[in-house]
Amino acid sequence: MNFLSISSHVVHGYVGNKTINVAIQYKPDVENIDIINTVQLNVHPKFIGNDNKIVSIAASKYDPKIIVNEIISKSLKNFLNCEYDCLIISYFNSNIGIDLLSDNLHMFEKSVKILDPIMGDNGKIYCNPLLVKSYQKMIKNNFIDCLLPNQFELELLTDSSAVSETRKDSIYYKSLIKKFHLKYPKVKNLVVTSVELGVNDNYILISDGMRMKKIKLQNYYEDTIIYGCGDLFTGLFAYEFTKTKNSKDIFDIVSAVLLSVQLIINKSIEQRINLENVESSNKENYKFQLNGLDLVNCIDSILSKDSAELIEEHQDVFGSQYHTVTL
Repeated sequence: MNFLSISSHVVHGYVGNKTINVAIQYKPDVENIDIINTVQLNVHPKFIGNDNKIVSIAASKYDPKIIVNEIISKSLKNFLNCEYDCLIISYFNSNIGIDLLSDNLHMFEKSVKILDPIMGDNGKIYCNPLLVKSYQKMIKNNFIDCLLPNQFELELLTDSSAVSETRKDSIYYKSLIKKFHLKYPKVKNLVVTSVELGVNDNYILISDGMRMKKIKLQNYYEDTIIYGCGDLFTGLFAYEFTKTKNSKDIFDIVSAVLLSVQLIINKSIEQRINLENVESSNKENYKFQLNGLDLVNCIDSILSKDSAELIEEHQDVFGSQYHTVTL
């Protein structure tokens, strides 16, 4: 299988394309993953140094016209004749780039298309507001195999972001998902992350247009800050969906991906605890910032294995935690 990922890049750490690349390239049956960076940062924008001050960000923004017209159209498609089993569209900091890409998605007619419309979180937009309209246009005009917004991004796409907090229960989300499918009938599957249902209860909501289900997320390290988990989910999901879309339904795919994500988070945290020589008796109360996932040490034990092998090895975790229930 061949993949093309369009996202951000960081020099230090594992977020954006650095995470997506590692999440996919060691998996069984992967021949190649090509990477297009839309912006380069030195580290994640929320990286906190030892003095608790935000580290300055050195950013290089790449011309969206060159990305779409030169790199994708002229070089990858027309000159190299690259064919991709899956196209991943993640962070794009330019509405011009999203519009150009939207107008040229016909080049990827045979590719699975996974879109993570990165616009904001926790009720706040952290992109140019013009991007919202561009994403709405792209999603309305193109067939998308799966969309991966968080709760707030789903509300932005459905023009529901001003709704009162008190209404956000299961009934609210059922209505919101139905509204989404009516507005965007070309989207086959919807996976909504960072959904709050109740106090401190986080869920992932999944819809294939006919059924709606939810999975409760487990968080054993509530005070730990971990960057890159969303990009890890996107990369692992793109691989699993592309490989098994004809043999598994979307609900089983998400459950399998969550197992891999949880195993990687746990291993990354344990590695940081060991590095900092935290006594075993204090592990439960240990608070720290995990600025980057420890993906390198997860390659052999997790990232190089397919979901069936991981589920068999960790049946106790998978059976007790990752199952879907009707929303």
